[in-house]
Amino acid sequence: MEKNQLKQEEAGAILFTSRKKMIAKRMTAVLVVVVFLFGAAFFQVDAKTRQEKIVKYFYEGSQLIEVISRKIKDKDISANAKISAKKLNLKNSIGTKQLKNGAVTAAKLANGLVISATIEDGSITAGKIADGSIVSIKLADGSITTAKIENGAITNEKIANNEISGAKLANDININTSGDISAQDISAIGSITAAIGGFFGNLTGDVTGNLFGNADTATFATTSANADTVTDG
Repeated sequence: MEKNQLKQEEAGAILFTSRKKMIAKRMTAVLVVVVFLFGAAFFQVDAKTRQEKIVKYFYEGSQLIEVISRKIKDKDISANAKISAKKLNLKNSIGTKQLKNGAVTAAKLANGLVISATIEDGSITAGKIADGSIVSIKLADGSITTAKIENGAITNEKIANNEISGAKLANDININTSGDISAQDISAIGSITAAIGGFFGNLTGDVTGNLFGNADTATFATTSANADTVTDG
């Protein structure tokens, strides 16, 4: 009889423990649902929008473990939070809108990163170009036209010796000089008229028109009787 009573007591204890665990599970489930709904109502956010949901809960011995997954929003992160860059997946996530004006400086750009295709037309103005930064090798042939050259910009020092050929000279050239004009100064074959000025030294070649001397020692001579007459003017 004592054995039967002992068995009944053991069975009752087992049943009580089982019911206790079942009640604990139900209470836990109800508590989780209440907290979940209360949280959604308190923050005035739809549960689907917050994407909060219970993944699973289970007993491990006498300890209840709850695993909850939800989306973290900006308001959930403190302004003083220090999030390591290693925790962020920034691949393809930073666009133009995420960059503040002036955030990308020259030091942030690698050499050769900015190519012609990424520069908008007219974005590089004269104020953006440092003095002396554009050298001759950077200029394409024929890129500097007459319209690009200011009046008086090309001085004598800018022109190399023998750089201007006869083809670049106009038919009529006005020469204002007090020096001598020698053959080496004239590369093109042409006529020199007396209107240019006086002549000093010997004048050779064919002369069309009259020659007038303005010095007491001026003489005229002919060779091989090429001149018909030489008269005293």
